[in-house]
Amino acid sequence: MLVLLACMISFIQHVNSQVPFTITGTVVDEKGRPLPGTSVFLSPGNIGSVANMDGKYSFIGLEPGKYVIHASFMGYEKYSDTLIVENNIAWDIRLESSLVD
Repeated sequence: MLVLLACMISFIQHVNSQVPFTITGTVVDEKGRPLPGTSVFLSPGNIGSVANMDGKYSFIGLEPGKYVIHASFMGYEKYSDTLIVENNIAWDIRLESSLVD
């Protein structure tokens, strides 16, 4: 009985370590206004998303690991940062204007 319990716990831990994760967030400008239509993608894999009308984006079904998140929108500086995915992540992105006054 004890061996069966130990096997079940080991199986559950293995299954939980394989669970796909999500990254969700909002893309905003310097004033905190959403930037709908912003291109957001992850590498490796070049997995892409586009921010909706509220500036929200999401990636679902991600395997654990190291990703670089990139965001770009015309008139703004390109953004990139490294994320370690071990759990679900909420990651908001602030883009800085590249326009000169």
